Amino acid sequence: MAPRRTPSGQRPGRARPRRPAGAATRSHGRSDDRPAARRTRVSHGTAKRIRAPRPRGRFTGRAAILALVLSALVLAYAYPVRTYLTQRAQIERLTESQRDQVKRIEALEEELDKWQDPEYVRAQARSRLYYIRPDEVPYVVVDLGPDRASEDPAARHGGKGGAWHERMWGSIAAADRAGR
Repeated sequence: MAPRRTPSGQRPGRARPRRPAGAATRSHGRSDDRPAARRTRVSHGTAKRIRAPRPRGRFTGRAAILALVLSALVLAYAYPVRTYLTQRAQIERLTESQRDQVKRIEALEEELDKWQDPEYVRAQARSRLYYIRPDEVPYVVVDLGPDRASEDPAARHGGKGGAWHERMWGSIAAADRAGR
């Protein structure tokens, strides 16, 4: 329920301050409750307004709030931006890796196509495994230069023996020398 008001608009029990009888009303619309602005007298008798004093600090309250809001925004966006950049770098690395894999697959498919040709298989068998046809006579040229004067195949390869076919051929040559 709203409090009752008197005909003058005041609550009961409160008296409205009265003006002295000779006081003039203000014509510029100021309220009686607001104090008048500070005025100084100028030499010719008119009032001059002066400016409000400026804050003495380096930052005003608004500037401090603005700085706080901007720092909060920077902190709020820092982690998502870092995550975005990390993911972009990872996507770039994976794309490069995928390109390399595609090139490798193409090279392997080309090699597979070569191995489908019977002539290529025969050529590889001859060069890698020293296979011969039944009607051919194999000749293996062994260069025994001054640094490889030793007859022992194991000594020629530093005691390791080398590839299996070299060890086998060396044992055949050694057996042939022993039989003479």
